[in-house]
Amino acid sequence: MDQFRNHPLYGRHDIESVMSSLWKFYKKKFVVLIIFSFLVSLLIQYLSLTFNFNELQTITDPVEMMEKFQGLMWPMIVILLVNLFFTTVLQYYVIFNPLDSNTTIFNSFYKSLKYIIPYIILMILFVFFASAAAIIGLAALIVGVFFTMLYVFTLGLFLLPLLMIEGPTSEMPLAGPSGSLTETSGQTSDGWQYLF
Repeated sequence: MDQFRNHPLYGRHDIESVMSSLWKFYKKKFVVLIIFSFLVSLLIQYLSLTFNFNELQTITDPVEMMEKFQGLMWPMIVILLVNLFFTTVLQYYVIFNPLDSNTTIFNSFYKSLKYIIPYIILMILFVFFASAAAIIGLAALIVGVFFTMLYVFTLGLFLLPLLMIEGPTSEMPLAGPSGSLTETSGQTSDGWQYLF
């Protein structure tokens, strides 16, 4: 944790100072980040071509449609895992590159592997939490689902960075710090979500 004292995002920030610090980093590393994101998008698009969505639109029998969806389950899980892996690689690069100039996008591939299993476990737990929050929001009011999911999504933005900072062996980084990062400036955080 001491190594992060030199990080540009270390210290007390409000949402605007965090966004301006990230913007400076993105401007400096724009070429690497845009090429990496473009290549990952192409890979995800290529993997998505395994689905024949036109065939699904022609099916009218619900039982037959469920059978088709069951056949698509594993390719969808593979795409999800590939997406989570590249998200972990990108987050690792964004967090550790300002601290160590030897951290490149290429060595981030193998260095971020120690975070992928805890991140997948956290995402599974997070989906259950988000589903419960959506049901509560639905029970309160239909519009409540939107605001509940927006808040839960904002909490989820901090999962992977906290996991990397605290380490993969830390106990549940999602419970305390992530909530405290979004509680105090919820309206500002919602504003940034609307903007992006």
